[in-house]
Amino acid sequence: MIHPQDEQSLQRLLGVETPPKSVLDEYRIRLALFHRDGHSGPLGTIALIDLVRSQGLKPPVIPKDKTVVDWRTVATDGSVYVDVPMFGDLKRGTYCGMGTHGVLHVKFPGDEMVYECCPPAVKLVPPEDANPEPLEPEAVLTAEGAAAMLADWQKVEAGTAVWFDWQGDIVPGKYCGIDEKASPRMPHALVSIEGKEEPVSVYAGAVTLT
Repeated sequence: MIHPQDEQSLQRLLGVETPPKSVLDEYRIRLALFHRDGHSGPLGTIALIDLVRSQGLKPPVIPKDKTVVDWRTVATDGSVYVDVPMFGDLKRGTYCGMGTHGVLHVKFPGDEMVYECCPPAVKLVPPEDANPEPLEPEAVLTAEGAAAMLADWQKVEAGTAVWFDWQGDIVPGKYCGIDEKASPRMPHALVSIEGKEEPVSVYAGAVTLT
């Protein structure tokens, strides 16, 4: 995906309606590098990207098991297990379907409540591993890490332009504030997105300042 303003700039610079594929391919690589860098030093992100690309380097390839799941095609009859980081632990539950704004509905053993979970945080359990017990724990956001993330976003002004992971795509939006309904151990930001009347709740770790 190319940002509309970047596309217009390329059209002006090149004098064409559709930029060449080679330019778009390079754009996607540099955009991916840009979003991987949360902070930078004196040289700055753009200069570092130029340095990296001058050496022919690219972002690491995402492993196949990290591919985005099309949750709309996943069974919702309770036969599909998922792993979700909850309150510092990795909990295994059953997938119940998609809710509004793209959140996922998950139920956990012994709990009648249906939880709303952010898609990037939910891991689909392979059928051969499906059982009530969780897999080996993965890296889960610590209490200190969650508090630091929350504090950082509380400093950001409403209306700030951001990029974020939305149903498998990196899309632009506007930061609206912290989602007070989300667990402090898994901070969520409220972000406005084109085509949505209300802001969507997105895991703060999947949101990047432009």
